Amino acid sequence: SEQQYWLAMHDVGYAMLDELRSQRYERPSVDYLVVMGMHGANLDYMKSLSAAGYRVGNTHRLVTLRDHGVSREFIGGLTDAGYRNLSLDDLQVLRDHGVTPDFIASLRRFGFTGLTTDQLLEARDHGVTESFVEDFRELGYTNLSLRDFVRLRDHGVTPGFARQLRSSNGRLLSVEELVRRRDRGRHRARQDQRCAVVALRRRRQLRLFDGDDVGQRQVVAKEHVSH
Repeated sequence: SEQQYWLAMHDVGYAMLDELRSQRYERPSVDYLVVMGMHGANLDYMKSLSAAGYRVGNTHRLVTLRDHGVSREFIGGLTDAGYRNLSLDDLQVLRDHGVTPDFIASLRRFGFTGLTTDQLLEARDHGVTESFVEDFRELGYTNLSLRDFVRLRDHGVTPGFARQLRSSNGRLLSVEELVRRRDRGRHRARQDQRCAVVALRRRRQLRLFDGDDVGQRQVVAKEHVSH
């Protein structure tokens, strides 16, 4: 039958059923066994997670973990980095957000060690990359905390912006000063944008008044009243 063909194609056989039973999984339907095989949640994957210390116990959860890339290699890399005994939820969240062993190693190269998973997620989600930290270090910002880098990134303070201010001020500005200068520039840019919109609207109204169409003048009058 077609089911048997797909089961054979994805190496889903009696050995996998025995493993499911030994790890106390619920017994899946034949259709779902096919799904598991197609997603790579097979015997080898089950055994690899078990060898890493994780017995999932739910076939749907097993497929989800496989789809999200939670592999034995990923778990092993985190373990080697000192992140042991993480929950399956923690593993999936870290994988989804791109917190990999390589990312952890890149932060450690700058002395950021002993970070919690929340700190790792914050740094990754806010775009604190190795090059971002390195560029600021080269400018002379050698004593900033990871939280400082997150704040700089959030406010759009780039190494180029900091370098420009260093040149114009003859010194390194503090994180607080950099953020304040950057926010002030953004506020001014928004004001300029609003002024440009108002000026454009006025020019359009003047062009309408240059015509003789009374209906057009009435439209402009209504727009004026509404604003």
